Amino acid sequence: MKQRLHDAALLVTLFALAGCSGQNPFSVNARFTELDAGSWLTTDASSYVLESDGVGLRTVIGLSFTNPSSQPMYIVNCRGGLNTTLEKRVNGEWVHYWSPALLMCLSPPIVVEPGETLTRSLSIWGALPGSNAGPAWASADVEGTYRMVLGSLVWNYSAGGQPFGDAVPVELRTSNAFTLRY
Repeated sequence: MKQRLHDAALLVTLFALAGCSGQNPFSVNARFTELDAGSWLTTDASSYVLESDGVGLRTVIGLSFTNPSSQPMYIVNCRGGLNTTLEKRVNGEWVHYWSPALLMCLSPPIVVEPGETLTRSLSIWGALPGSNAGPAWASADVEGTYRMVLGSLVWNYSAGGQPFGDAVPVELRTSNAFTLRY
């Protein structure tokens, strides 16, 4: 109980300071010592093997998202589908390389309480460019170093329409790097 009161007091102070400074207290520049951007979103391995099915390439990636903050986080979704994209390291830059096909509905948010970890196995499948299927990889050169970005993650969820809450900065919802190979 004392910890929750301390956390609530900290949040009230941060919001008051943010109101004076015009800054979002949840920005990457905020001084939350308990929030380590490198450990929020992690994969279960450092390398995955892609398998061909004749049309595309597939693998399964285990993913864990831990909420180290002092308030709930919400994942906007449709029937539990996570909006996760893959970015590939190309010439020293992270480039969008794959996105899932998602249903377009609004289900209740997935709530990740403070200190909790959400664990999922994500089936990644992408058609090779030139086929008449989707989702597709950005190019046929699929092997390489990737990271995953969790989309639609917010604080202060509101079902009243977009935006659905205060977006968690992309730096805090990006996974460790991993490789995809044949």
